[in-house]
Amino acid sequence: MPPPLPKRPPPSIPNRDPEQGIRASVVNAGEAEFVPSRPGSIKRSCTVPGRAVPPIPPQRNTGDCKSVPEPPLTRISGNDDLKVRLMARKPPPPPGPRKVRTIGVPQHPPRLPSQEAVNQQEDNTMQPPHFQVDYSESEEDGSLGSHPQPPAALAQRRLPPMLKPVSPPPVINLSTKPRLQRPLVTSAANGTHCTQHIPHTPTNYCLKCYNFDGVDQHASLFPKESVTSLTELAQNLTGPFSTETEKARAIFAWLHFNVRYDVNSFFSGNIQAATPESTLRSGLAVCDGYAGLFVRLAQLAGLQKVEKVVGHGKGWGIEPLEEGAMVPPPEMNHAWNIAYLDGEWRLIDACWGAGALNGTTYTQHFNPFWFTADPLEFVKRHYPTEDPAYQLIPDETGGPVSWREYMGERKRPIVCRDFYAANLDEYTLQPAWDGLQGGTTLAFSVRKRCEHMSTAEADNYVMLIDTNDKVKTPMYLNDEGAWVATVQVPAGSVISLYYVKSIGEQPGKGIRVEEYNHAVGRKAMQFGAYARWNAM
Repeated sequence: MPPPLPKRPPPSIPNRDPEQGIRASVVNAGEAEFVPSRPGSIKRSCTVPGRAVPPIPPQRNTGDCKSVPEPPLTRISGNDDLKVRLMARKPPPPPGPRKVRTIGVPQHPPRLPSQEAVNQQEDNTMQPPHFQVDYSESEEDGSLGSHPQPPAALAQRRLPPMLKPVSPPPVINLSTKPRLQRPLVTSAANGTHCTQHIPHTPTNYCLKCYNFDGVDQHASLFPKESVTSLTELAQNLTGPFSTETEKARAIFAWLHFNVRYDVNSFFSGNIQAATPESTLRSGLAVCDGYAGLFVRLAQLAGLQKVEKVVGHGKGWGIEPLEEGAMVPPPEMNHAWNIAYLDGEWRLIDACWGAGALNGTTYTQHFNPFWFTADPLEFVKRHYPTEDPAYQLIPDETGGPVSWREYMGERKRPIVCRDFYAANLDEYTLQPAWDGLQGGTTLAFSVRKRCEHMSTAEADNYVMLIDTNDKVKTPMYLNDEGAWVATVQVPAGSVISLYYVKSIGEQPGKGIRVEEYNHAVGRKAMQFGAYARWNAM
């Protein structure tokens, strides 16, 4: 059996410092004397089981209420009397209502649609940012959508006042050409690309064929979040390039990568005047903001002959006039740029080159057509209201068009985004006008934008003319470099220009017409849309 545990003496009670409120001394094993250090309190004694009783906490002074003084007490003996006296004290009044300061929660700014949401709504159209076209495409049969009208509230909108250019440019000299260092010339015979240095002559250079891929890639390396000043941005963008055209192209591409169209301001009608600095900070702009920032960056890059042009643009919500309708007075709803680059005046629309409106959603899609368009192409959708000289159309080719001619032009067929990507020429597309005569046989044709661009089968897609009865007629390349087909147009039908995207697992690019004819009814196919007409 283990020995019994030894008996422990009772624990001693430590003395407390008077500065902390009370000091206790053990009188005996069961009695302690307490001396409060707080003024106005009393000395009292009580019996505790082996340790000192903690002091009574001081009375709390609430924020809005005055503390009630403790009534004077005399020293008494006996626990019962002490309890009676303590219980007889009146409690302090409850605290008053607490004043709470209410702070308003600021409203969150409207959020732009995410890139994923934009991609989900992106269709096969490529109209300028003010142009509403719902031209949807099915991957299986290429069915086409409707063409809704713009809200009536937006019909009379005007942009903020814009600065007037200093002086009109001189009449364009067609004999001058930009002197670029690495022109890309495409052989129409074999479709090969020549990228080596070529001596510059007016016969071997073409801006529409020039390969700007390296310039565009360089412009993508400078996101606006990393830009500290416009001067630094201009130097970084244009420093590696020696030609003025390449410097301007770098600015044109940078605006696409970093500035989005301000859809909320446009549709709400709350368009504020913008500066180049504010556009850089926000990354949002309408056409005037794009044009203004292009001018500032070009000037900082050493391109002094660059100006902003204001006028009318056939963009979002603009419909052709009905036959016999009165021509409205000239109005301003758009802005673009004019620049003297490498000895030639050029017209540039950075806003339309950066993306397009698909309904009420902005699609950020690069369209270099509005950097390389010639004056005759540009004037189809741009009219400078202040001076016709800004059209850059010389007298030898007919001279500037009038406002009546510009507004009175008939409705053209709807052209899709892939049409521009294939380097097809919108103004050689035949029939040139919408509203075809049904019940007749018509000839359809289209050409490349430039004679240097390849028409070889290996570099192109099979093109088809489709009618409502789902009959697809292939187009053949003739000796003059145009794709042609003759089709019977049913009354009230929709005529579409399609291309074969794929046959089975084989990509459509490079497929010959004979291969397509052999695969009809045997293999699955996918089609893309180039253009559309409506027949009466």
